[in-house]
Order: sequence, then structure tokens, then C-alpha cells
Amino acid sequence: MPRRDRIRKEKQRELQQAARGSSSLLSWVKQPEPTSKEDEDADVPDEPLPIINDEDEEERSESIPESCQELEKTVLSLLQKNGLELKNLYGQGYDGAANMSGMYKGLQARIRAHNEKALYVHCKAHCLNLVLVEASKSNKHFITFFNIVEKLYAFCNGSPKRHAALVKCQQSLYPGQLVLELQQLSDTRWACREAALKALQRNLNAVLKLLDDIIDIDPPDLARGDAQMYRHAINFIFLLCLEIATPVFKVTAVASDSLQEEGLDHSTAYKVIDGVLRTLQTMRSE
Repeated sequence: MPRRDRIRKEKQRELQQAARGSSSLLSWVKQPEPTSKEDEDADVPDEPLPIINDEDEEERSESIPESCQELEKTVLSLLQKNGLELKNLYGQGYDGAANMSGMYKGLQARIRAHNEKALYVHCKAHCLNLVLVEASKSNKHFITFFNIVEKLYAFCNGSPKRHAALVKCQQSLYPGQLVLELQQLSDTRWACREAALKALQRNLNAVLKLLDDIIDIDPPDLARGDAQMYRHAINFIFLLCLEIATPVFKVTAVASDSLQEEGLDHSTAYKVIDGVLRTLQTMRSE
């Protein structure tokens, strides 16, 4: 077989595997077999199949249209561009936004109007993220805790001078270890809270040293008032919330990653969620 034909066939296989493995946008029963030698030798698009993934939605917010009609045109154009037939579509998975999941005019309803077999399923990883975000707002102490975590990130990273000072504090307290940046919280990005809590837990002594240095410096730093306020905010309740929340979000982060794996089915998704519930129940009873 000529080298050019082998490359075409390899690209076709990669394209089909990407379509079958996508759990964020589309799932496929099969791909149409070539009916003739002309079809078999047809040119394959040079670009790989772009899969719309929930985790990257912020990065594409400007390029992906938000209206249901425009979303429908985008999906249909994407399928046509990559030679994928809509009749072979058997499942859709999106987040719960109205323009995606709307029963009558949402994207899932518009796709089902073309193929009623394309059943819509709310993304399980997104469901888990919604639960975590709402759970973080269910207790007054944790509301205050996460507000302080976010403000500490903004305070330490909002100034190049303070960021450099925090790096020096880490290097003096943990010589030979890699510098770990504080992470920003987000209600939409997967596992961001787990990353933020892990980073803060490891860097807590460095953050406290930075705040103490700013408070004690002479002549006084302009940020002394903010540093003193944050230093007083890191009290027993804050430390208790940090110790409680960090292991919980570590467990849920593993589940979130599992729920975004390619080829995940409903049975496995429910097993993952049941495992998380049992683990959390055990943690509560310890």
C-alpha cells in the first residue's frame, strides 16, 4: 500500500476513535463503511476532530457561540466537516446550562429533532462539581473560609513584589523543594478547589511568614493593614476548615477525573459516585 494511503487510513482511524471516545459532546454507534474504492481513497481532513469539552469551555468562550441556534449550526457543521453522519449519533452529554440542556429549544433538543436516538445525559462530572460548589456554600464557616482562601490568593499573587517575597519564604522554609504556586478558586473549572486547598495547606507556613514580614517591616508597607487582617483571619476555625475540606476535595477530585475518562458508561459512573458517598460517610463517622 502506498505511504500516502497508509497515512490517510491512520488519520481516519484516529478520527473515528476520537468520535467514539468523546464523553463530553458526542457518542457514536458506528462509522459508515466505505461503499466504493473512491470512498475508501477519499481525502481525510487534515485537522483532528475538535471535541467540545466542558473543562475547556472558558478558553473557548469567545469562539463558541452561545445561542442555541448558533450552537446547533456549529455542531452540524463540525460533523459535516469531519465526515460524521448524524444518524449514527446515539448520545449527547453537556452541562446543565439552559442553552445546552433546554427541553424544547436547547442544543440537545435541536439535535434530537434531527435524530431522536441522540439521548441527552447531564455530564456526571459537571453534576459532581455543582454539588461541591453548593456544598461549599452550605455552612457559614466554610463560606468565610473559601472567601479568605480566594483573598489570600489575590493578595499574594496580585503584586509581583509580594509574589516574589512568597517564593523566597518558600525557598527559605523548604530548601530544595519545588515552589508551589497558590491556586485561584473557580466555580466552573474541575477540581480547582482541591488544587487550591492542597497548595495552601503546603504553603501555609510560607504565607504566614510573608504576612508577618509585611506587618513587622519598617518603614511600614502600604499593604500592612491587609496583611494584618488576613493574619488575624487565619485562626482556629480557618485551620479546622482547611483540615476538614482538603481530604474531602482530594476524594472528589479523583472521582471527577474518573468521570471524565473516555469510554465511561452509566454503570461505571454510578459506581464512582457510590464509592465517593461511601468514602465520605466513612470520613464523617471516624
